[in-house]
Amino acid sequence: MRLKKQVTLRLGVDVIEYFKALAEETGIPYQNLINLYSANAPRPAKTPPSPGRPEARDGRQTSHF
Repeated sequence: MRLKKQVTLRLGVDVIEYFKALAEETGIPYQNLINLYSANAPRPAKTPPSPGRPEARDGRQTSHF
């Protein structure tokens, strides 16, 4: 069993509604569905730049989240 930690996360209303509807269909709690989807999401090759550093190491402009 993998450990879980309680966090506060701000998600769009549409995202919450989607996962709650999916939870109704599947019988799986929506928090578990969000965890499953995030655990199986593709991982970026590199980590995003730290705040205050607008360029990647190779000098390219990076997008901010």
